[in-house]
Amino acid sequence: MSPAAMELDLTLGLPSFTLGVKADLPPGVTAIMGPSGAGKTSLLEAIAGLRRDARGRVAVGGENLLDTGRGVALPPEHRRVGYVPQDAGLFPHLSVRDNVRFGARADEEAVEAAIDTLELRPLLDRSPRSLSGGEGQRVALARALAIRPRALLLDEPKAGPDSYTHL
Repeated sequence: MSPAAMELDLTLGLPSFTLGVKADLPPGVTAIMGPSGAGKTSLLEAIAGLRRDARGRVAVGGENLLDTGRGVALPPEHRRVGYVPQDAGLFPHLSVRDNVRFGARADEEAVEAAIDTLELRPLLDRSPRSLSGGEGQRVALARALAIRPRALLLDEPKAGPDSYTHL
């Protein structure tokens, strides 16, 4: 049996309950479904390293991103996990181009590939405030892809009405 692409053994305290997740996820696409308030976003944030209160273990491709038992807690920028939040999370003071570049660590080839894949050239000099919901989601996805992620986490990927229609 091949190793899991992602291994999770997490506990995360939420306001009204404690979320516990134990899963070995194979390579490919995995959807997490559940009612509003079930902890889906919190789980994605914990995997991405945005929830410092997460306890347990997260490994991607056999590398520990979090292992609180061993004192391992890579910061988000060292996990190479692309995360696209529900609201796109774009930086309003940066242009579309600079939002895509953010975090790519001068990897212009990856930035240009993400821009071309998501057909963002006409938007590059615009402010995030001038974008439609779907355009913002495409920019956020390009930013996540430009880091050459080993895992890509999409929170409510179809939230923007014109999200990903160009893929």
